[in-house]
Amino acid sequence: MTDIIHLQDPYLRKLIKTKEQIALIPVGSIEQHGPHLPVSTDSDIVSEIAQRISEKTDFLILPTINYGVSFEHSPFFNLSVTKMTLQKILVELCISLWKNKIKTIVILNGHHGNQSALYNIPKKIYSLSRKSKGFCIFLLALYEPRFRSCRIC
Repeated sequence: MTDIIHLQDPYLRKLIKTKEQIALIPVGSIEQHGPHLPVSTDSDIVSEIAQRISEKTDFLILPTINYGVSFEHSPFFNLSVTKMTLQKILVELCISLWKNKIKTIVILNGHHGNQSALYNIPKKIYSLSRKSKGFCIFLLALYEPRFRSCRIC
């Protein structure tokens, strides 16, 4: 497992230069899950799954994006961002990864409310990076089977 937040810059750059890397971005949410579970449940689950994936594949794990589109949980507790904000964060992260020579990215969604924000990310990135051959974005969702095949290269 390679969690990038624990790596020093020289080692990380060498790792990227030595072997083509795949980055894994877990996306969760902070919202109520009833009186018996913590508000971090979706983020905790997607973080754990991302760690297990990385243990088997050696993908680079980015820090979990803990804030999602959770307005549907009002009036219960939630810390939400808009669909556009989540899209913008992810698009900019993907472009930043590409500029750092990481050309394959897996976005792992752990919250159903994020679905509409994530669905168009590959198209947005494609329109921004048409000249970048070999740049692949994969969307995987824990709760939405149609994302399993969403990819752009």
